[in-house]
Amino acid sequence: MWQPQITSLHRRLKAAGWVILLIMLSLSDHARGREDIAPSKQTDHKLGHVLAGQIWDVATQRFMSADDFYARLAHADFVLLGEIHTNRDHHRLQRRVIERMVAQGRRPAVVFEMFERANQPTIERVRNHHPNDADRLAHETHMETRGWPWRLYKPLIKTVLADNLPMFGADLSRSTIRKIMAEGLEALDAQRIKSLALNEPLAPRDIAIMRTEIVTAHCGTAPERLIDGMIAAQRARDASLADGLIEHANRDGAVLIAGSGHVRNDYATPAYLHRRAPDKAVLSVAFTEIVDDKREPQDYLPATSTHAPVFDYLWFTPRAGGQNPCAQFKHLRTLHRAASR
Repeated sequence: MWQPQITSLHRRLKAAGWVILLIMLSLSDHARGREDIAPSKQTDHKLGHVLAGQIWDVATQRFMSADDFYARLAHADFVLLGEIHTNRDHHRLQRRVIERMVAQGRRPAVVFEMFERANQPTIERVRNHHPNDADRLAHETHMETRGWPWRLYKPLIKTVLADNLPMFGADLSRSTIRKIMAEGLEALDAQRIKSLALNEPLAPRDIAIMRTEIVTAHCGTAPERLIDGMIAAQRARDASLADGLIEHANRDGAVLIAGSGHVRNDYATPAYLHRRAPDKAVLSVAFTEIVDDKREPQDYLPATSTHAPVFDYLWFTPRAGGQNPCAQFKHLRTLHRAASR
């Protein structure tokens, strides 16, 4: 009776980009359920909060207009759009960014965290035979059963299909992620580790930040003995997303659709892009949910080990509806223990 709640919680916690321990290791991969998500709000208006709808340039520490932001897109080879997966406004703004790039005369490849690399033959087959059938694409790639809220992603993917933009999956398979969590990066062959630039060790400060982020994302319940494997899996996923961008970018570049944790500049996907394609310009955006008692943009920036901006831009939006994920997490762990007895 409690598995529908698990899928909803899974989606909420995945927003930070982390592999969710309870879901990945203990529960069914195919739990399905309904989310309670607030209707889309108009993020172009203030909605009672000084930051809602604002775009913050992290480097200059200034607000900027949407038109100025769109103008800067023209100079980026890779545009990384980091979302909270369950926030409808984030998907709406991602669509707007892509539409503006198309209006500027660009036809970038669009690379998704939500599709695994193994989904690519299915994506190509569906697009060849049913070019604009977004529902068929979602059904045949099992988006819902893999935990992605299709009704939120549908308008975005319909836009990509309608504009006939190249579309690719770049995430690792769940089986590969589990193997890396159990065995570390050595679960990949040596050549693959090198080609993904995973052979360069992380700075100790970055590892410490990643550990803190994992603990936070799992509401303080992640077992210490598993955190190293989770860090390895996260690194491999970031490197795989960067690889997808590099592999599939065309003359107009590439756009990444991913959780905001994957687009931070210090140790996530942009770091691998800079290592492997140092001549390319990378622009990272974190669509960021406002909090009532946080009124300054700097309050939303996560800890980082560098002086460079952790994101290039913060684009502030209202929060999606739903219960406190940590309260749900603790409740479901109790249910899981009881069901396992």
